[in-house]
Amino acid sequence: MHHHDLAVLAALGAGIAALTLLTEAAARAGVVPTWLARKCLHVGAVGACACAPLWVSDLGPVVWLVAAAEPVLLWLVGTGRLMREEGGRRSWGIALFPLAYLALLLAFPHNRLLIALPMGILALADAAAAVAGNLLARRFFALTGDRKSVAGSLAFALVALALLWFFFPQPLTVPGGQTHPWAWLFVLGSLACALACLEALGSGGMDNVYVPVGAALFLAAFQQLYAAWLFALWVAAVPLAILFVVWTTRRKTLSAAGALAAALMGLWVATAAGPRWLLPLFAFFLSSALMGRWASRQKPRAADAKYGRPRDALQVLCNGGPYAAAAGAALWMPAPEPAALAMAAAMAGATADTWSSEFGQAFKGPTIDIARLRPVQPGLSGGISLAGTLAGVAGAVGMALLCSRLTDVFRPLDFWFIALAGVAGMLLDSLLGALLQAKYRPSEGGDRQDAPGPNTLHVSGYSWMTNDAVNLLANTVVTLAAFAFSA
Repeated sequence: MHHHDLAVLAALGAGIAALTLLTEAAARAGVVPTWLARKCLHVGAVGACACAPLWVSDLGPVVWLVAAAEPVLLWLVGTGRLMREEGGRRSWGIALFPLAYLALLLAFPHNRLLIALPMGILALADAAAAVAGNLLARRFFALTGDRKSVAGSLAFALVALALLWFFFPQPLTVPGGQTHPWAWLFVLGSLACALACLEALGSGGMDNVYVPVGAALFLAAFQQLYAAWLFALWVAAVPLAILFVVWTTRRKTLSAAGALAAALMGLWVATAAGPRWLLPLFAFFLSSALMGRWASRQKPRAADAKYGRPRDALQVLCNGGPYAAAAGAALWMPAPEPAALAMAAAMAGATADTWSSEFGQAFKGPTIDIARLRPVQPGLSGGISLAGTLAGVAGAVGMALLCSRLTDVFRPLDFWFIALAGVAGMLLDSLLGALLQAKYRPSEGGDRQDAPGPNTLHVSGYSWMTNDAVNLLANTVVTLAAFAFSA
């Protein structure tokens, strides 16, 4: 390590440690409000992380320092020794942002602005949101748990836009021709609003992960696109995203958080993989919504607690997250086929599982546990029926047909792989649901069910393994298998 790097890291580390002790002592003594102490520490710690990539020549020691500090931070917050909020709740944000920082350090070692700027946005825009929310806010909302404010979200977007415009006053790419400054301002303003939405969706400190990772990914995607094409894409996609949020929330197809998460996912997919890959997303969400309305008229007793309700952000992420991740891979992979095949397989798996679940619960035919081969109540995770299985196969084949029409990079064998991957994902989801997902039984006796209640006993599976977790795990396995198949 160079002497200059050592001096910089020592100074930054000492400053963060001193600020941590000072703000904690001030908060516990009541000298300043706890929220203000937390945000002062947030600005100092995250701001130091933003400056480090710009001030040191070798990022290797930074990576090792962050990796070593993270377990300590998790232990301090988890045991309550540091970082408690006014209500006594653990403040996980200061322990979670190093995870995002570590990911950016490893992903963009040769493009340090993509490390520094996202962390700078997190440091300053998030602090501005807290100040505005505590001092100016009159209207509040809660999308995923934590209370947010309209004033705070607006302050976040304005500060994020100022930082983006300061560091990127001109388009990131020139080959597409010069883009008018007002056009570029629209793109950056839309990105700032998207980041404010990510902050609003974050609860329990997760916004400290969503914001920097989201900012880095979008800015990295911008570097791969022609400036004129990027503006044309966003000027069409942003209004459509707004209409999508309004329509799905009014129709109660998605919750407000679910609609916002789906719109952001669609914006990312359109940017990373191209707007044509929005069609599988639309087909999945539309078919799922229609089937859910039709099938939920008679809710099965054994079904998950979320069944029949508007889909929330976690459900959107678990069903569409692997698809969005594969879309991101399309930006950096030298050949287009692996990412396209992974996207198609991921969506085929999600569609097959959703169609099989909705049809199986609607028809309520004989249902058996896929792992134990014994009859179970319709709607219980792990149960399969003839109607549900046939519907799942139809969904996988239909999605394979749709995806195969979107690109010419697929080989003839790829269509069958996509369809089979979708069916395999559906069966894997059922197997995981049967073996790992938590099951409950009423205390007075009766059939097992997925949803816990005040008078139920946990009888099998892991309490943390929910239907959403099962969906995410099954879809991730299918996506990774598609990458391996195309290698």
